[in-house]
Amino acid sequence: YYATEKADAQCVASIDIGGGSVDTVVYKDGSPMFATSSLFGCDVLWGNGRDNVNVANSKANPILKKLADTIASRFNGELKTINETMIADDSVYSSSDIINFWLSNDNHSQVSKELKLSAYHPVYVAHFYAIAYHLAQTMKLKAISAPVEISLSGNGSLYLGYLPKDYLTTIATTAFEDIYGDDVNPIKITLPTDNMYRGKEMTAFGGLKSTEEIPQIDPYIYLGGDPNFDISQVNNVVEEDGALRENIAISIAENVCQLEKNIEELLSKLKMPMRNISSAVGEHRTTLIKAAKDVRYINTRSVVSTLFFAPAQQLIFNIESKL
Repeated sequence: YYATEKADAQCVASIDIGGGSVDTVVYKDGSPMFATSSLFGCDVLWGNGRDNVNVANSKANPILKKLADTIASRFNGELKTINETMIADDSVYSSSDIINFWLSNDNHSQVSKELKLSAYHPVYVAHFYAIAYHLAQTMKLKAISAPVEISLSGNGSLYLGYLPKDYLTTIATTAFEDIYGDDVNPIKITLPTDNMYRGKEMTAFGGLKSTEEIPQIDPYIYLGGDPNFDISQVNNVVEEDGALRENIAISIAENVCQLEKNIEELLSKLKMPMRNISSAVGEHRTTLIKAAKDVRYINTRSVVSTLFFAPAQQLIFNIESKL
């Protein structure tokens, strides 16, 4: 594939949602301002929450439990055998493995038909809002105006097509209003299917564009709490024994609690009221301390990814548990 310019605006955010990660580049006046990556891809939707994060074959996901019998009844032959093997309690497969198997065989499982039901919409709203919220905070720290457009790519972004299109603009605009104030103009949302592409094709066409006129840019990581924390040196973030510094853990945990409050308000605004989906600051702190010892977030040399989305994953699970 060859990249083609699709956006002509003062400020555009290109967000590629995969299974494991979300990769973002913000452009202003045709030049990249920063790039960032976080561990909050769509597999979080099929995950198992805080209590099962270290159980490789956990099948605690509420959506899996809700749909398992229905989807199993739609398989025949070899696919039926594979599905039975995967969903067995003692199998090595996790909730995410199983639901991705269903999605890859959607012509048989018809799982997308189920996932499009409005009952699941709060999950997609929360996930996309969390991505937009963290992006808004990052852009404000970089003194960049709110984007005119958010262009989405990656197979992980396809779940957003399950929501009404006007919801996406409301979610993104609300996230930026919550950070910038009420004078944010409605943000245009472009999905891969808007340009007749599937997720990966859209990534290839736009997300990987690089020319001599557009230089590469170093990644930027906003840890998710107090913006004044200097993370240029890993020992500014963790103690000598590798434990996350207490003030950083509390700061990020409080920000995640604000995220949860905002999502409750947004769901009410969208006529999807849902209460008691949040966790206590102390619970988030515990999650953050564990995550800081995961080399996917922090290794011995540097901070690799924001910690903000580690406790935010539990929020998704909490919402699914109430469906």
